[in-house]
Amino acid sequence: MVTDDWLLRPGVGDQPPLREKVVSMYEELFQGREIPAEDDDEYWQEIFLLKVNTSFLSSVISSASEPELLHLASSISALFTRAIDTLHDRLPLRQGHAAQTMTILFEAVYKKFPNRSFDVLNVLTGMDNADTAFKTLIANMAFILLKEDSVEARRPVLALAKAIVTASDNLNQNSFNEYFMMNDFFDALIRTITDPLTRTLAFDASILLAFLCSYNKYESSNPYESRLRDVDDREVLQALEAVCSLACKDSRSKYMALAPDVQPPSAGLFGAIGYVGDVLFRKDSPSSPQLAGTLGCRQLVFVLLFYECVRNHRFVDTLAMTFASVMKFGAHSSHLAAGAGRLNRSQSDIFSWTRRSSSAGSYPQLLQGDSALVDILSFTSYLFQNSRDGRTMLYTRLCLMSLIRLVENPVLCRIVCDINMAVVIRLCRQRVPHLPPASDTARPVSLAILDVAITFLNHNLTKNLDVTAYTHCITVIHRLLTFIISSARVSQIDRPKSSKLTGVVAYHWAQVWHAILNVVRFVVQFREAFMMKDDLVAELWSQIVSVFNLFITYGDNFLPDSDGLDVLYYEIIRNAQELTALDGSVQRRRSSTNLSPTPFSPTSTRFQTPPYLQRTSSHTSQHRTSSDYANIATIISHFMPKIEERASNSGGISAFFGASSSDTDVADPSSPTTTTPTASAALTPKVVISIIRRQHDTLELKDMRDTLLPAGANVAATAENPWTGTALLPLHAEQSFFRAMLRAVSADVKEG
Repeated sequence: MVTDDWLLRPGVGDQPPLREKVVSMYEELFQGREIPAEDDDEYWQEIFLLKVNTSFLSSVISSASEPELLHLASSISALFTRAIDTLHDRLPLRQGHAAQTMTILFEAVYKKFPNRSFDVLNVLTGMDNADTAFKTLIANMAFILLKEDSVEARRPVLALAKAIVTASDNLNQNSFNEYFMMNDFFDALIRTITDPLTRTLAFDASILLAFLCSYNKYESSNPYESRLRDVDDREVLQALEAVCSLACKDSRSKYMALAPDVQPPSAGLFGAIGYVGDVLFRKDSPSSPQLAGTLGCRQLVFVLLFYECVRNHRFVDTLAMTFASVMKFGAHSSHLAAGAGRLNRSQSDIFSWTRRSSSAGSYPQLLQGDSALVDILSFTSYLFQNSRDGRTMLYTRLCLMSLIRLVENPVLCRIVCDINMAVVIRLCRQRVPHLPPASDTARPVSLAILDVAITFLNHNLTKNLDVTAYTHCITVIHRLLTFIISSARVSQIDRPKSSKLTGVVAYHWAQVWHAILNVVRFVVQFREAFMMKDDLVAELWSQIVSVFNLFITYGDNFLPDSDGLDVLYYEIIRNAQELTALDGSVQRRRSSTNLSPTPFSPTSTRFQTPPYLQRTSSHTSQHRTSSDYANIATIISHFMPKIEERASNSGGISAFFGASSSDTDVADPSSPTTTTPTASAALTPKVVISIIRRQHDTLELKDMRDTLLPAGANVAATAENPWTGTALLPLHAEQSFFRAMLRAVSADVKEG
């Protein structure tokens, strides 16, 4: 063992070299001399009173070979087990040094024996005493976090707990977490999150709680997941809300510092830019925010916490009610719980690693107060535009799963759709295609959620498409539309007097159609890339058909003008080939008993869904049968002959099908240049729109109201079957996703 590196002063003449006292004590302990007895209180109290020499202690283990380390096991075990007992010392300084010592020993030994927990236990405690020692360790750590007021002791204890939980890159394979499952640590973490004295530890405690909630959640009962899902203490819920809110602000501020938001020029009803080619063939500019490396994924690990929190419907209720309270009473209303108030008043130091920054820009202020709901949506829009690799896509997908939980909550949906709860939310506009121009006019939050969904659809089209993430995004739109439509059906008498829900929703709905149809075109264009994802494509198609059926059936109830459905029909007809091709491929997949994939083709064949595509859960979304596509097919077959007839007199129909989204601006009904086409006019989008208007009255569609919104359904129906995380994927697929998610989060926490 080389110790000269830790000399305070080399030996000169008769003077011996001078070492730190703690280093000398470590040397005595590890150089084979007699190990101090456990009851030698004076020795142990002294060694833990001295400042820990991290580099020396770590080097003792890292420089030793495995046989040498096993030879040192008795010395390491004596130091580790005595450190466990020292956590009960009355002096916070000794408690902190003991925890720091155990952290160094555990991390160094685990690196020597990765995923070999028996060897780690043998070195640290001895196999015979392992269970007792770690049970005592967790109890002592919990005692300090629950009872001690000194941050000096609580900070290193929390660091020790984090080191143990995240020791392995695969959280589920870390057998040390079983000790946390058998010994309660939940209350200790909750107290750390809610205590104003430990606000700088709140983030790490929250992430640690999220890790424990995620441990083997599919293999066995997880007490942390169950307890977090059942939390009903408003102070705890609002403390968790504050952690998520501030983490969102911090991450978003870093995105904003990397690239400016651009306000696009005003666009008409059809003003979406064709995006598919741009995504596939463009190269990001040097100034484009690249999350991995530039921003640091550690800033995103709170997404796992937020996902675990929204599984508690009371947390989602709290998000909604906090937003409503801020809107009604202001940021520092007495209606807000004291716990959240204490955290919010000390935002600048809730995270030891956070330095909030302001942005320069022309955007109006956000909410005049603090609202996690606003912060989450704003951050999510920036994440969705900057998800450029598989790692960040994991966080993106988890955000989408969390959004589904939000829009399935009837309390939150009623508030976000209330026009009296309107607010301006800053959404990302760093990349093309941009959202429509930001307006100083406040809008209901539901419209910002739709904008966030459009952002994801437009900015994540790659050949390695995460089909499940796109299905989740379409599901968000579907759930929100369902609530908007259901709300419009509720009589004014049945509505609370404090809320004002409106049937007509002034929104750029054409952007929604463009974004969804871009996805359809993309999947059909790159059909070969999705040959092994037929089941996932079928789920995606099922959700897309459902969304379009809602627009077709109920569009008259909420679209802002009479031209809305005509524009929708125009987009369906213009994309008829792709829609028919995708439907035909999905139907052939359902009819096949052979699991080998087949490429998409324009031919459509109708069959029933085979058993292997059916779901057993009452809440899972069933694959759509051919009848669900009937109205889309009817629209195409009804208008297409008239358009083809008109095309025969104007040089053919190919120009119409080849028109890009940006070319359709001329069809904006609000444009003063729109006129009735003459017989000799070319087949422009404007002409097609006029044909649709003239033939609209003769269109006969199937009544799908009982299928889309069954009689007696109400706006709270979706709350009866809460999202379980398996509605769109079989269990093994969800397990695979969460294993990858936990590996990424664990690695990102360590990198931080």
